[in-house]
Amino acid sequence: TTNSGGQTYIAGGASGGAARFILNGSGLLDISGLTTGSTTAGSIEGNGSVFLGAADLAVGGNNLSTIFSGVIQDGGFYLGAGGSLTKTGTGTLILSGTNTYTG
Repeated sequence: TTNSGGQTYIAGGASGGAARFILNGSGLLDISGLTTGSTTAGSIEGNGSVFLGAADLAVGGNNLSTIFSGVIQDGGFYLGAGGSLTKTGTGTLILSGTNTYTG
């Protein structure tokens, strides 16, 4: 769980695996520092922010059904644009925020 003011970074060749990322308020997940081009997250939920940079985030490997009402966007600490989101697994992912990523 990343609460307001908190920041979680996945960089280099790291993976989020099957982790459940709960992002609250101004809490954020930033994968813009990936050198592999993609990573996984078991699920995302809450109302924080996800920064993709130019990377792909594959979400859903833990098969949970979640709602993410925050913003998924390009940029991040390492910048980049053209990021993308891939839904995997059997759970449902509801995106209800205004997402601005371009991939």
